[in-house]
Amino acid sequence: MMPGKAYRQNTAAGRERIRMNQKTKFIRRLAEAGFDDVLLLSRSTAEEVLTEKRMELLTEIATDDLESMRDLGRRVDRDISIVKRDLDILYEAGVVEYEQNGRAKRPVLAHKNVFVKPVVFEGEPMEDATNHTGEIAAD
Repeated sequence: MMPGKAYRQNTAAGRERIRMNQKTKFIRRLAEAGFDDVLLLSRSTAEEVLTEKRMELLTEIATDDLESMRDLGRRVDRDISIVKRDLDILYEAGVVEYEQNGRAKRPVLAHKNVFVKPVVFEGEPMEDATNHTGEIAAD
């Protein structure tokens, strides 16, 4: 006899609860190790979003002395339209955000720490699902 729709839904809901427990536990362990304000990217999101050129942008943004997107483009010697497109992708992934600096938008890191979800955590495989943000203070 094939499992019914309710069984499949309960199983899917159970798997989602397990995924969330794993992510929450992992973020708590990071907090215990002194990492707070954490963005945990899924492996698939990290592969798509964290390209070499975008990592170059993040390195410049981390210097914390940018005035605008245009300033960032000049520093990395890239066309502003391409820089904006890459920043929009980083924004959608939750890696950067914007502050108004007069009439200009200034890109800043959205979190102090960005991690990519591990393949295995505490001996258990972690499924690759959605991104998770945590601001859990260590006790």
